[in-house]
Amino acid sequence: MHKDADHPWFRPLWVRAIVVAICVGIALWDLSAGNYGWAMVFGGMAGYAVYIFFIKWDGDETAQAEPDGAASEDGIEDDEPADHGEGDEIDPDDGFEDDHDAGDRRG
Repeated sequence: MHKDADHPWFRPLWVRAIVVAICVGIALWDLSAGNYGWAMVFGGMAGYAVYIFFIKWDGDETAQAEPDGAASEDGIEDDEPADHGEGDEIDPDDGFEDDHDAGDRRG
């Protein structure tokens, strides 16, 4: 399936139905207003959305794409803390002065 259609946001049926309904609604609005070019654009988007979201849709494929504890798109697992190697400690004397150390610098 198309990579963008595999996004978890599109898994619920009602979300996919609303996307198609919005495209059809805009196409009908443009058609009634005499904007035939825009009606064709949004009608084509609606047709493509119906094809991707309902005809070609494979819900099992997206459900198996990221099982619990699996790496996400960026390759980082959500369950594990980040590994910060040695020497990554925060230096308390990093060159920034606190307000109480800097004194009153007004006028």
